[in-house]
Amino acid sequence: MQKRTFGDFAGLLMAGVLAHAGSALACDAASVADEVLAADADRYKGLVTGDLAKVGKYLGDDLIYTHSSSVVDSKESYLDSIRSGRVVYRQTERSDIRIKAYGCTGVMTGRGDFKVTLDGKDIEVPLRFTNVWVKRDGGWQMVAWEATRIPAKYRNSAHSVDTRRWRMPSPRVVSSLALDPSRRKGRSGRRGRGAGLVTWGIRRPGRPCAAAHEAGPTR
Repeated sequence: MQKRTFGDFAGLLMAGVLAHAGSALACDAASVADEVLAADADRYKGLVTGDLAKVGKYLGDDLIYTHSSSVVDSKESYLDSIRSGRVVYRQTERSDIRIKAYGCTGVMTGRGDFKVTLDGKDIEVPLRFTNVWVKRDGGWQMVAWEATRIPAKYRNSAHSVDTRRWRMPSPRVVSSLALDPSRRKGRSGRRGRGAGLVTWGIRRPGRPCAAAHEAGPTR
């Protein structure tokens, strides 16, 4: 792991936009938004079920993953942190999601409220994020993630800005793992195997989650 500046992230973003602006792949703004949202939902589904093969296929080999702590992971180091059991994603909730298309590059912004187990300690991480997706021959891949922790005074707001000025209702995307706490970790310190329920989809105010799927044994 290493620390990098915002300039590294911005440089990768611009490189992705320029490299794919003239791509032979045909992309329109509407399809980019739908496809990126679907790919991102599937990636989070893999995170909460421990399906690293699913997660890995959505991560570019050139990924720069900047955590809200400013620690930077590559694709390999990010997957290793999950594979080792040091990081366990228990629930991920995203809201205020917006996607801008630049050719076959999609830039997603939003808010995340994550429940994570880090080195055996359960924590909650509220943050704002930007991630960059690029359409390649094998499908959509995330090549950059940048997150900023939300200060305590903004955590109960729909946006981490002055909400009196503007407010836009938006879908809430939820991925969660309902697992008996006694099964979450085995004697070795890693998560044990047990039946879990994964729920994910888009929630709108006053409406139930759009999809619910039962999962088999979890890692």
